[in-house]
Amino acid sequence: MNRLLQVNSHLTNPGAADVRTKNDGDVVIIASYRTPIAKGGKGSFKDMNSDELLYKFTKEFIKKLPPQFDLRKIEDVVIGNVLNHGAGAIEHRAALLSAGLDSSIPFMAINRQCSSGLMAINDIANKIISHSVQTTVT
Repeated sequence: MNRLLQVNSHLTNPGAADVRTKNDGDVVIIASYRTPIAKGGKGSFKDMNSDELLYKFTKEFIKKLPPQFDLRKIEDVVIGNVLNHGAGAIEHRAALLSAGLDSSIPFMAINRQCSSGLMAINDIANKIISHSVQTTVT
């Protein structure tokens, strides 16, 4: 009988109320920014490489941080990209370093087609839940 109750609890939808309840293990996004979107190969960014876009984005992001924030507190950076070979790992790492992030900060590039950004957020959330990191950029 206990097994049936356990299986039933896995299948029961807790509803929206459970989502709105604060829990100690919640992962919280404190700021949300993204690079602009344009038509592939046709829009205003057609002549701009993704590393250039990431460099400019990161410089502006750093300017928005409080002056007392120590960039070395960032424990991981995960970037989602679709078009670059290797998800742009080498050129994006160079862009982040050029923009002012410390070389000791780990970096990962993800290519999961249209869900690359979502996968980057999911990866970071899982790292926070498992207590691998606390402060990240994705």
